Amino acid sequence: CGQETRVIPRILQMRQHWLKSERENVRLTEAGISKD
Repeated sequence: CGQETRVIPRILQMRQHWLKSERENVRLTEAGISKD
């Protein structure tokens, strides 16, 4: 039980971080397109 309670928040944190980086990538690509 102890391991599961530790793993779940870690996965959520990783997922949040991943989504955040994806949004930044979208912003960068949009900025690049707007520059062109």
